[in-house]
Amino acid sequence: MASPLMKQLDQLLIKELKQEFRYRGLKLGGSKETLTARLRQALIEEEEDPDSYQFEVGPDITELLSKMQEKMELLGKMQEKMDTLDIVIRTMQDKIDTLDSGIRTELVSVNQKITTMEVTMNQRVDVVEKDIEELKVQVREGLSKAPVSNTGSMLPEGLVKMNTGSMLPEGLVKMKPPVFDGSVSWSIYRRQFEAATKVNKWGSEEEKATALVLALRGKASEVLQSIPNQQDYAALVHEAG
Repeated sequence: MASPLMKQLDQLLIKELKQEFRYRGLKLGGSKETLTARLRQALIEEEEDPDSYQFEVGPDITELLSKMQEKMELLGKMQEKMDTLDIVIRTMQDKIDTLDSGIRTELVSVNQKITTMEVTMNQRVDVVEKDIEELKVQVREGLSKAPVSNTGSMLPEGLVKMNTGSMLPEGLVKMKPPVFDGSVSWSIYRRQFEAATKVNKWGSEEEKATALVLALRGKASEVLQSIPNQQDYAALVHEAG
């Protein structure tokens, strides 16, 4: 699994600047220089050092989806070859039953070669399927960082559901909040979590508290030991931050 890429303000691309603007609820518009200057001012207002602040840049979702599509097409072609190979094997087996013992020996050798080819094809299929699973994990991670308004438009038709399972709920009716293990800043995570609560229409403090408890991982979950009432959303936010 690829580690998140960290960049400083002057290293951000225009699309990454726009993504940060969406995270922070800032108004978009202007050149890269204008966006950089406005983001610098926003960091200063947040009492952050704009020259040393590290931005976590998620993977390029479009590129990941394109790679997954290529893997799926390759898998489909390999499956067609395997189906053809299976027909050949059955045909050869039928002929074996009608041939004499001398020719049978030759066909056994051919059959062994075909079996070896089938094993090789199966191994290649396993590799491709593993690659697809890894790409699906990266896509889910990237979608958890992507703005909610843009997520649906990134998925080409036919990739919302695949025979290995659903990537996302259809229509983004519900959004699973991202997990928090302390590897990203609490301020960024808090904005992502609040966005998820709005999408899921979690209005009560109890619903938010339950979702936050389930999202905590690793060392970040240790704060639960010091909070007797884990339905107190305000206390959870205070301790986790």
